[in-house]
Amino acid sequence: METYRIRYVSGDNPAPALELVCNFMGVGLREARELVGTRGVILDNVSAAEARRVTERFAAIGAEVEVEPIWRRVYAYDPRDPARADQVIQRLRAGAGELVIDEGQLGALVEGEPQLFADKRLTERRLLVELDRWRARGLQLADSEIQIVEALSERDLALETALRNNPDDVAAHLIYGDLLQTRGDARGQLIALQHARSLACGTKLTQLEARERDLLARHASHLFGPLRSVAQAVVVRWSLGFIDAAFIGVGRGRAILAPLQALSDLLRLPIAARMTSLGVTSALLSRAQLEPVLCSSEVVACLRELELGDHVADAGFALPARPEPAPSRRQLGSAREHPSLTRLWSHLRKLEKLILHSDQPPLHELHSPTLEHLELHMNGLRESSSRRFVPGRLPRLRTLALEFANADRVSPAAFADLLALPELDGVTEVTLRLPNNPIPFALADVLASIPRLATLASLDLSRCVVDERAMQAITHARDRGRLPNGLLMPTLLPPPT
Repeated sequence: METYRIRYVSGDNPAPALELVCNFMGVGLREARELVGTRGVILDNVSAAEARRVTERFAAIGAEVEVEPIWRRVYAYDPRDPARADQVIQRLRAGAGELVIDEGQLGALVEGEPQLFADKRLTERRLLVELDRWRARGLQLADSEIQIVEALSERDLALETALRNNPDDVAAHLIYGDLLQTRGDARGQLIALQHARSLACGTKLTQLEARERDLLARHASHLFGPLRSVAQAVVVRWSLGFIDAAFIGVGRGRAILAPLQALSDLLRLPIAARMTSLGVTSALLSRAQLEPVLCSSEVVACLRELELGDHVADAGFALPARPEPAPSRRQLGSAREHPSLTRLWSHLRKLEKLILHSDQPPLHELHSPTLEHLELHMNGLRESSSRRFVPGRLPRLRTLALEFANADRVSPAAFADLLALPELDGVTEVTLRLPNNPIPFALADVLASIPRLATLASLDLSRCVVDERAMQAITHARDRGRLPNGLLMPTLLPPPT
């Protein structure tokens, strides 16, 4: 399939262009300004339909983007090479009137010298000649780097299924590790090393850590394939030779210019076969392809923890004093216009913790028989949530964490309605975080009028700050029994000088 790269070119009004760049890439305003100023790449490896959609969104605000076709790629590898996916491979790239053969390890290919041709037919003819040469040498052809990793990795699907069902089963990991080592796959060594490291201390631990770093470096292509160059940004936590937690997106490194493709590749990596925790950048939440990618993965089905988004976009972009007629929210493509992910919730069979970064989390569609912890990150809360939940859909939910980036945008009435929802009847612990503002008095005062709070085992306000008036309201509510015995008090701000 022909894919495309999208680069920012120009625009009359920078403010909405910056907002779109932030939304598509999941970056902050500073990085967006840099990309716009340098005509940087916004998206990479997108389909023709996605390229049209992005072009139309920028055109609607008077901005211009450049769509560049990405060449057809064919990879060649030796299935008999004992180095497996660490071997040197070749990649053929063919475009209109141009053909290049690159060489190197997966994730670290070195570009070759281009061969130029008068027209596309001559390019195609040369491409066929090169492919025949590869086949004559006994090389196998592949469409992608991840396909090579899959082909050259030893797998025991039954054992991987057992590990997904019980990721804490150390014995099963060691059995798999022995099997992989017997068959010459470096993943077996990694399992053994990380298990030994978990039991070691002192000098022995230091030695094992050095051996592990060496193994990861020597076998980076076999282990990470196309994600080799961004592996440190992607891997959050290891466990017994497998990626246990990962994060995909540009928020932790500009190198990941195609986060959706990176996510797809991650979910196919053998070392991610029993991952338990996954986070994805906010830039992916508006992509229609996100849900199909997640729902097609058995790894995702067995996740214990899922974080959708890494920030909530601030709607407060500064606009010129006399702007042109403002485009609609639909034209701007707000980061809050996220799909409901209706199919995803039923796919997550083992989910215990869900973290959502969105001003409009898809709570009405959310249902899970296993979910125990729900964490919502929003700019504020203006509307009542009374229609967002459906009773009985979260029977095991016990803890609720709420974080609001802007306390002034939190309506006390809407906050009370949210905590009064019947769906939250099983909740025993509530945490409130306002990282950027003190608790407003109106919000502190409304706590006494929410009956559910008195029945909680814990109400954690310890990460909040309050002025003296709000502290008095909270203290009074506690003393009257309106707040639980397990109340963790906020910090009192020092008096103004």
